[in-house]
Amino acid sequence: MIEKYSDTSGYNRTINSTIEIGIRPPNTYSVWKHANCVGCLKAGKQHWYCVYVHRKDIFEEAKEAESIIGHSIIAEGVWLKDLEKDFEKMLTAGVPANEHIPDGKFWKAARKYTKKGLQDMFPCECWSA
Repeated sequence: MIEKYSDTSGYNRTINSTIEIGIRPPNTYSVWKHANCVGCLKAGKQHWYCVYVHRKDIFEEAKEAESIIGHSIIAEGVWLKDLEKDFEKMLTAGVPANEHIPDGKFWKAARKYTKKGLQDMFPCECWSA
């Protein structure tokens, strides 16, 4: 869901969204909250999960950059290489990769999805081999 612009100037607007006049937003808004750079250095884990899923090339470059500079990109001091295993588990479990889900709801769902083992999510005879 794309957020509508809130005009605080006091002027009466003739349109509230470009959609009203037939201009669709760029496809990037289906995943990202903004059309700024993907792999933002100010972003948190949810954004980097989206990068991991949708732009693996940028995720790999960011991991390499962390290694070169010796510092984590994410402010909490969490390294992308340390998140990769969790991100893969989230992806396998079907955690949606977009920024439009509020943080709390997103991480609650991620914990719920990933709490189950792969055997619980994909029951089949191949697990008993």
